[in-house]
Amino acid sequence: MEILKKDAVFIWILGLGAFLALACGLLFGVQTALGLCAGCLLGAANWAALRWLGKRLSRQSLAPAAVVFIYVLKMSALFLLMAIALSSLKLHPLGFIVGLSTMVVGILAGSLINNAGSSLEEGE
Repeated sequence: MEILKKDAVFIWILGLGAFLALACGLLFGVQTALGLCAGCLLGAANWAALRWLGKRLSRQSLAPAAVVFIYVLKMSALFLLMAIALSSLKLHPLGFIVGLSTMVVGILAGSLINNAGSSLEEGE
């Protein structure tokens, strides 16, 4: 159960991406669904990078400007990967952006449900 709590955001990102890819494939076609899957995977990788960087940078005593610079580098790498995926892989742009947006919904849903469950357990 502890693993599910730690990875609740990943479960929401990938689960929502799988559901939307199935629905998108049925409604809009395979090309859009493939774009959605690629965006979802990039969103999950972005979440993993945010978690990894957050853990590493919280242990360091760096200047705030250095931390901001590292996060700007991470965002630049994300934008570069997005440009490569959309230009060379010829993914459907709307499906890709919807897939990438599953990260935001996954963070919200995973955090809210995880925190609601832990506050219910504390209140008993």
